[in-house]
Amino acid sequence: MPTHHGGYRGGLKPEDRCPGSGTIMVPRRYTVRQIEPEDRAKYARMIEAATDRSDLDAAESYQESLADWEKEVGKERERLACPVCGDSFLVPTSRGTSRPHRRAGLDQPSWEKARQLRKEIRALQDELDRTLEALEP
Repeated sequence: MPTHHGGYRGGLKPEDRCPGSGTIMVPRRYTVRQIEPEDRAKYARMIEAATDRSDLDAAESYQESLADWEKEVGKERERLACPVCGDSFLVPTSRGTSRPHRRAGLDQPSWEKARQLRKEIRALQDELDRTLEALEP
C-alpha cells in the first residue's frame, strides 16, 4: 500500500531511497512565492467544499492560510531539508536526521546547485579532517 513520498509499508526498496535518507537535515532558505490565480482557485474550491460539508472550521482555516500567505509573499524563510534532494516536507527524526524517502526530484540541475554542493562538501571534508585529527593520538 503506497504511503507519503511513494513508499510502501515495510519501507522503501534500497534502490528507491534518496541517498540523503538518514542524514542530518540542513537549513535551506527560500522566498515565499507570489500567489497565482491557480492558487486562489484551488483555495476557493477547498473553502467551498468545506462549506458544503458544513466544516466551517476547515473553511475558516483555509481562508486564514491564504491570508497568511498573502502577508508572507516575498519574505525569506528557512526550513530543514534533505541535504541531497532538498525535500523540505520531511519530518526529521528526534536526532534531526531525514527519514527514508524517495528523491524529491523538485529541483533541476543547475550551476548554482553544483556550486552549493561543492561548498557543502568542502565544509564537511574540513569537519571530517578536524574530527580525524582529534581522534589521532
